[in-house]
Amino acid sequence: MNFLGAVQQQHSSAAAAAQQGGYEIPARLRTLHNLVIQDQNKYKDAANLLNDALAIREKTLGKDHPAVAATLNNLAVLYGKRGKYKEAEPLCKRALEIREKVLGKDHPDVAKQLNNLALLCQNQGKYEEVEYYYQRALEIYQTKLGPDDPNVAKTKNNLV
Repeated sequence: MNFLGAVQQQHSSAAAAAQQGGYEIPARLRTLHNLVIQDQNKYKDAANLLNDALAIREKTLGKDHPAVAATLNNLAVLYGKRGKYKEAEPLCKRALEIREKVLGKDHPDVAKQLNNLALLCQNQGKYEEVEYYYQRALEIYQTKLGPDDPNVAKTKNNLV
């Protein structure tokens, strides 16, 4: 399959998935996101692309849209991989706030965000916060997904 065909296939799949969630992500933003994911070794370029995508999403979708939360999370993860935890943490917290507002405080996607936030805090030595975030994520996973879900096991492992 050529590049154009691959982009069109990604566009169709992403559009279908986004529509199931009740929103559609513009093709230009999906393309920026896909470029970032494909080249994680170019952190500075990736950060610039994600910041551009964030600005576009906030302008076109609003500051509390789930796609904005996803971009904030991706930027936080990127900063975390570069060891820029203090820059990453507020982005991750903002993504958490959006997800809680849009999805509810007990949604599994909120638990995923809590896990990411716990990891950032762990890398900064903020162990009381780490335990709080992991415990909260664990409660969500157990309640919403059941005690045998793999996310429950992973979060319990993170608490050790």
